[in-house]
This record gives sequence, structure tokens and C-alpha cells, in this order.
Amino acid sequence: MAARIGFLRKIWNEGPEARLETNAGQVRAVWRRWGSPIRWRPTHDTYYLVAALRTGADLPTLGITQTALLDLEAAIQQSRTQMPYGILAGQFCVCPETGEKYLLIDDVRPARAELTDRNFADGLRTELRSLADQAARRGKLLIGWYISGTGDDLRLEHEDLDLHREMFPEAWQIVLLHDNADGTERAALMRFESMTQRLYASPFFEMLPDAAESKSGGGDLVTVLPWANHRADQNPSRHSEAQPAAVREYSKPITVSYDVSPAEAKPESQAAPKRATVSARRPVSPPPNARLVFINGEIVAFSDERPETVR
Repeated sequence: MAARIGFLRKIWNEGPEARLETNAGQVRAVWRRWGSPIRWRPTHDTYYLVAALRTGADLPTLGITQTALLDLEAAIQQSRTQMPYGILAGQFCVCPETGEKYLLIDDVRPARAELTDRNFADGLRTELRSLADQAARRGKLLIGWYISGTGDDLRLEHEDLDLHREMFPEAWQIVLLHDNADGTERAALMRFESMTQRLYASPFFEMLPDAAESKSGGGDLVTVLPWANHRADQNPSRHSEAQPAAVREYSKPITVSYDVSPAEAKPESQAAPKRATVSARRPVSPPPNARLVFINGEIVAFSDERPETVR
């Protein structure tokens, strides 16, 4: 009992004062219950197992609300461009019950300006800065951005990766890559590892509405995630067409206190969309001379390029 009281006193003292370090300042945490979310792991890229042994261990957990997932799906489906994109914003949170510190994506905002091959980098930079400024005015933390139409390998070209690193330099920030050109929806929340200079898919938690958690009572969980390249630790059922409206009732803004200066907004560029360049798909079988390591119940093959899970 004394240990429990001591733990509660510790997180009570640290909770609102817990801060996320950034290059531009500190972000103060807000209280929010962790609940019983659905954990998703990427199946197409298991490098996160290696990253967690290094820098990944110090990064906040990633969570995304079901409302944000539905907003993202709608923004991509309703876009008239070939490469829909926008920002992902939210909050840095601490659970008052467990002390869990995590980044919560609860705000998806699509870009209005289209991109061209001729002015792709400048147009993307300008629009993302404008959206970042608007997010700051809403009291939101800029967690990352998303772009669809990247090809089913879910990769950024070198110049686009450089732009990502320029605008989202924090190790905890992400880019969500998405593609459904062949009718199968794939996506991943990607973080950048400076040691290997590569993006890797990160596990994340689908945060359920409070009403859904109370109704399930630890039983059947309902997911709104349509991505085929992820598997859940639990066994959630897929939502019906009638459920998203109830899910959307869950999105309550929480004020975030931080002293990071918003990005300066610049004029938008408008033109025809850029077509994605799809890299050749890598084989699933392990490359020659690969080293096999057993990590968290999976055999991971390491080569000079990337690890692959050996089934």
C-alpha cells in the first residue's frame, strides 16, 4: 500500500510538469487516461524491434484516436489529388493512473494546395508550414504529417526524406505513409533513426472512445483501422457502417501548454499533383550472408540493407 501511495504521489507530482524535450523548447504534458487501447504492430517491417533496443526505448509511445483514423480515411478518400497529404497533430499526454507518457494524434488536417513535379518540395514545405501554424493556434502539438500515393512499399524518395528531416527534426515525430492503389489499403507510422539514416514503421495504439471501452468491458474490441499490413495483439472485430458516427462523438480538445514558436505561414502553391515514384519491392526472403537474431518471439534477419522477419 505504501509503495502504491508513493507511486501515485510521484506521478501526481510529475504529471502536469512532465515535459517533452524539443529543439525549439519544451512541451508540457496534459492528463489523459491510457485506457485499454488496441496495439498494432507492422508486419511489413520489423526493424522497430531493433530500434527499440537503441533510441526507440527513449521515445514516447504513439497513440491515435479512432476519430483521427476516420478523419484520415475520409481526407484521403475525398481528395481529388493523386497524392493527398496533410498534418497530424495532438498532445503529449501522461496517464494519471499508470504514469504512461505518450503522444496522442487526435487532429488530422488535410492540405488544400496541390503539388507539382516542378515545385513539389517548395509547395509541400509551404503548405505544411501553414498547417503547422494553424495547429499551433489551436493549441496542438505538431506530431507529424501524412502523404498517400507513395506506392505499396511505403517509402519516401531521398529528396522527400530530406524535406521530412528538415521540417520534422525530432526523433519522436513521424510521417504516415499510405497507399491503396491496388485496392488493398496499407499504411505505416514511420520514425527516422539517425544511426541508420532510415525510416522504420513503428507500432502504435488505437485509442478507443471512453464509451466503447465501458461497453466492451474488456471483451470484444472494435477497430476502425483498415490497414492490411498490421496485426493486433488483441483480436478486434471490424466496425460496421453504423459505428463511425458514435465514434466521432469522442474528440474533446484538451489545452496544451507549450512554448514552441509556430512555423511561419507562406503562400500556397496550386497546380497538378505529383505522381509517386514507386521503388522496386524488396524480397521477403532473407538476403545472402544475413545474420539471424531471435527478438521478442520473432527471428529477424539483418543485412546491410534492412531486417526481414523469417517465417
